[in-house]
Formats: sequence, C-alpha cells, structure tokens
Amino acid sequence: MYTKILVLLDGSEISECVLPYVEWFMKVSRLDEVVFLRVEEPFKMLRGMETAVIPEDRERIEKDADRLAMEYLDGIVGRFKKRKTKVRPMVLRGKPVQVIADYVTRGHIDLLIMATHAYSGVHRLFGASTADGIIHTVTAPIFLVTPKDRPPDK
Repeated sequence: MYTKILVLLDGSEISECVLPYVEWFMKVSRLDEVVFLRVEEPFKMLRGMETAVIPEDRERIEKDADRLAMEYLDGIVGRFKKRKTKVRPMVLRGKPVQVIADYVTRGHIDLLIMATHAYSGVHRLFGASTADGIIHTVTAPIFLVTPKDRPPDK
C-alpha cells in the first residue's frame, strides 16, 4: 500500500501526462500525502562566461526561477486539493537525479511517479535522460508514464 507519493514535474506537457495516474492512485489507495516536486538546476553560463554575471544577479535569477516553478506547482496542486489526501508543492535546487534520490530517501517516499519519453536504442546513447538516471539511483518503486499511455477507467 502506498501512503506517500512523489510526483515529478518539470513544467512540460509531457511531464503532466502523469496527472491522471495521480488522480487514479488517489482514488484506489489510502494515500496520506502527495508531493509534487520540481527540481531547478543551478544557473549556469557558457564555459568562460561565468564571470559575466555578478553573484547578486545570479541569485536573483535563481530566486525568480524558483518563484515561477512554485507558481506552476501551486496551479497543479490546486487541482487536487478537494480530496482527503494532503497535497503539497515543493521546489528544490540542484542536479535533478541527486536531489530526487536524496529526497526519496529522506522523505520516506513509497512511490515515485514520473513521465518519460520512452526513448530506446541509439537515441539513449547520445542523450542520457534524467528518467534513466533516476531509475538507476532511486530505491523506491517507480511508476513510469509515457504520453501515449492511458490510465485505467476505475
């Protein structure tokens, strides 16, 4: 039985294909909490351009990105607040795979729900995906959804 689910969103339509499954899990499980997480990577510049941005501007840019990410998640969370299950947004900063793995461990997550492009073969060789890194790092069960998947009716 799952009691605490972590839902990964990056702001894209593809990542939002998991939302019907979140609704389904909320209907069929006795969840205590659903956390909607978005990970923002640290601000970076092209090699050699790092000194072109002063630290105060870098900090402001990162704070603005975090604020926009939280506004996005607040909109998503608003769709789920009518249910008994506690839902909350969370924005963390860092390298996505490591941040997610750490949060899954510290947050006692029972299930991770995330979208994937479902690439295979040569395409995966040239662009290691975040989903692939998470699959090989996280110890909790992972429920992967592709945009073409359809949730069950019940």
